[in-house]
Formats: sequence, C-alpha cells, structure tokens
Amino acid sequence: MDKVILPTAVDEVNFISDDTFVSVDKGEKSIYVLDTNNQYKLALKTKNNLVVNNGFTLVLSDSSGKKTFYFKNGASLTDKYSYPNIYNNVIMASIDRKWGLIKDGREITPFMYDSIDTIGRFYKQRSGQGYLLRYKTAKYFIVGLNQKFGIINVEGKTVLPIQYDEIVLDEETNIYTLRLNNREETFDGNK
Repeated sequence: MDKVILPTAVDEVNFISDDTFVSVDKGEKSIYVLDTNNQYKLALKTKNNLVVNNGFTLVLSDSSGKKTFYFKNGASLTDKYSYPNIYNNVIMASIDRKWGLIKDGREITPFMYDSIDTIGRFYKQRSGQGYLLRYKTAKYFIVGLNQKFGIINVEGKTVLPIQYDEIVLDEETNIYTLRLNNREETFDGNK
C-alpha cells in the first residue's frame, strides 16, 4: 500500500524520520505519523513551538512556557513534569524535585530519585559531541538517592544498586567508574 502524501500545498515539510514529518502552513504546524495501515495520519496541529525527537513531540506553550509531550500511540503527558529531557526514547523528568523516567507515555520508575543523569552528577568532563550523541544512544542512567548512587537502564530496571559514593562515566570508553568506601571498580556501559 502506498503512503499518503501531504494532500495540500504547504509552506514547509520536514521529515523527522521515515514515519514522522512536520508540515508548516501559515504558521500552523502539523505532525503526521505513519499508522498501522502504512498511511500517514494527522497526529497533532498547533501554533506553539514543537520539538520532535524519535517519536516524541514536545509542545512548548507560547503563553506560559508549559510543556506537553505527545507520543505516537496517542498518549500525552501534561505539564505535571518539570525539566523534561529525552534520551533514547526515554524521558527523564521531575515531579516536586524528585526524578523518574517515562517511556511510551507511562512512568517506568517511581519519581523518587534525588537526581538522574546519563553521565553522573560529579562528572569530571563532558565532551560536547558525546553528550549530544547520548541523547540518542543512552542505555543507562545514574540515579542518586540520599547522596548515594546506582545505575538503572532505559527500561527503568536496577542494574547496580544505589550504594556508591560516586559514579562517573568516561564518555570516550563508555566505562563507568564506581567509588565506594575509597575503593574503585568499573562497569562496562557497552554491554
């Protein structure tokens, strides 16, 4: 079955991926996604600013700066979440200063962590290129609770318990250095 092409003339069309594109017509932005019948369908129409990333659509409100996430499956997340960031199809966000992860429109971890980062709170150096790449490739998150740290994966499952004094990722090698009671060990983030 052929894909439906945008039916009317518009000012601009930007393909985000093979199955998602944004059209702009007289300042109004429309997102089209490929449905199960291999046809493009209108998913969202707005005059607000849009950020589209791997199937997530972040709508930024013009008036109040509030944010709403929309997903390909039709789910949306309202502005109850603060400081949202997207990594490898997972949203890292906070509620009342407690952090958690959201995937496919649902919370996959409790919002209980004091911090979540892909690199580590006490990082030594962030390389610009590595940090940008991590938005698409992050497989692990460093979580903090009561000044101790652990690692969870993109599914929200615990990989290393929250017991370490410090965890730092070397972006060049993707190896995590774990410090506990003045001892060091490593975790291979390439697994």
